[in-house]
Amino acid sequence: MKKLLLLTLTTLLASCSSIPGQIDVVSHTKSYGHQVQKDIVRKGDIAQRFEIRHGDCGGDHKYDDCTNDRRRVEISNFNVPITSTTWFGWSMYLPKDFQTLGRTNTTLGQVKTLKVRKPILGVLAREGVLMVSYDIAEDVCRVVDDIDTLKGKWTDIMIKLNFDTTHTKDKIYSEVYINNEKVCEMLDPIIDRGTSDVYYRYGIYNSYVSRWLDDNKTKNVNLETFNDEHTGEGLTIVSPTNLPWDVDWGVKLPTQVVYYDEIRIGSSRESVDINMNDDAVD
Repeated sequence: MKKLLLLTLTTLLASCSSIPGQIDVVSHTKSYGHQVQKDIVRKGDIAQRFEIRHGDCGGDHKYDDCTNDRRRVEISNFNVPITSTTWFGWSMYLPKDFQTLGRTNTTLGQVKTLKVRKPILGVLAREGVLMVSYDIAEDVCRVVDDIDTLKGKWTDIMIKLNFDTTHTKDKIYSEVYINNEKVCEMLDPIIDRGTSDVYYRYGIYNSYVSRWLDDNKTKNVNLETFNDEHTGEGLTIVSPTNLPWDVDWGVKLPTQVVYYDEIRIGSSRESVDINMNDDAVD
């Protein structure tokens, strides 16, 4: 299936996913951006294929990726059921020619709250490393030091999140599992705000794409530095420009393709662990 109307996509995913709530495709909606396909599947009959190319950006009156140094194709799942502890699980396939983009972030899954830009948690590929970044933690958790080891096969990811905002001694606030092996845990709170209106996004999201373009350009360019201020969060991130798609760099940002399958959210490990569930979630 090479094309799928948004209405059909919403109906299909809502009927066979374990995640309730609204589902939509954000940023760019080209036909190749999101497809349901049968060739590369983790379990069951179908999986989702995402593709993003140079200049694939979009936006609305609230936020415009094209003028904020970004590109993306993601699916958002709203109204995530939140308990004191919530588990997120998904399977991800990186083709053998998948490239990380140097200092540019490639986010491959994020948990967010509405009206707050910085995610509670983000799974990132950057400079050849797969890592997990938390809202208020000072350090990222490096979960795979060589992302090349994940290419050409399915990787099962599970993340446990405890949304308590106060510190309790010996309490584990997050655990990260890659292919059933625990690779990271957090002993401090991962969030400093309420957890109403939590949602989960997956797909491909590149932020600060001008970093890769500037590092790899073959032409001289005149740029005005972009100071990306996260209003109300006390955070400013600097990149070469906010208008990367208006610049002739002499190079184009590489295309990225990622496959997703078995996306689950639940209150226990048993509810999201692919090895503990016989039925497929397509």
